[in-house]
Amino acid sequence: MSAGAGLTPAAVLAEGGAASLVRQSALLAGRNLRVALSVPTIVGMVVSPLLFYFGFLAVFRKMFQAQGIDFGQYLPPAIVVMWATFTAVSAAVLLSRDRRGGMLARLRSMPVHGGAVVTARLASDGVRALISICAVIAAAHLTGFRFATGPLGAAAFVLLALAFLLVLSLGTGAAGLAATQPEAIGATLHMPAMPLLMLSTAFAPAASFPFWLRPVVELSPVSAIVDALRAVADGTGLAGALLRAGVWLVVLLLIFSRAATRAYRRAT
Repeated sequence: MSAGAGLTPAAVLAEGGAASLVRQSALLAGRNLRVALSVPTIVGMVVSPLLFYFGFLAVFRKMFQAQGIDFGQYLPPAIVVMWATFTAVSAAVLLSRDRRGGMLARLRSMPVHGGAVVTARLASDGVRALISICAVIAAAHLTGFRFATGPLGAAAFVLLALAFLLVLSLGTGAAGLAATQPEAIGATLHMPAMPLLMLSTAFAPAASFPFWLRPVVELSPVSAIVDALRAVADGTGLAGALLRAGVWLVVLLLIFSRAATRAYRRAT
């Protein structure tokens, strides 16, 4: 029998040492998912991104086809990145609720590994995002989206999207930990999220922007991730696109992880 067999949740959380990190993280991630997921929520996580996908497809497909762009292949990475962004914003709201409700204070008063709280939050965010990502990929496949790189490319596509979500969640999580009003932090984070999505190659090529905006669009981290997802799916320009996305992920990880660590230490 394993060392953790038969232990109650409280006993697992009270265990000390690095060996308990995985068990504590799993327990807290399960709790996070029970709080965040319900049947209506899961339906919304599937239906909402699909409404965006089919809405954009219906309105813009002919226009892009006239420009020689297969919009059915071009659009899915944009919807995936958009929904990863929205999931990261919702993570901030959930963290803010935990802080206001006293959950974080309770955990800090117990012998819980500090990394377990962060790891559990990221794991639950990843599961929530994965539901939406798989729904978008399945729907997109029905409308012509394909992975020219095969199953390995599909796996890389999902992993890259999740990596972006997890890094972004560190940043939004820092904001959520600093906020005292969950509803306010959600609205506040949506304000920069939408311009970042619009001023990128998510929904239009960089060449379609005014010349004075193109440098902003081309340097955008959102553009880097979206372009890398398209390259992974198409198998074209893969090395350069992945390098650019990787650099942005590392830069954002360094910034956001530091911010999240400082915010967690200050949260009560």
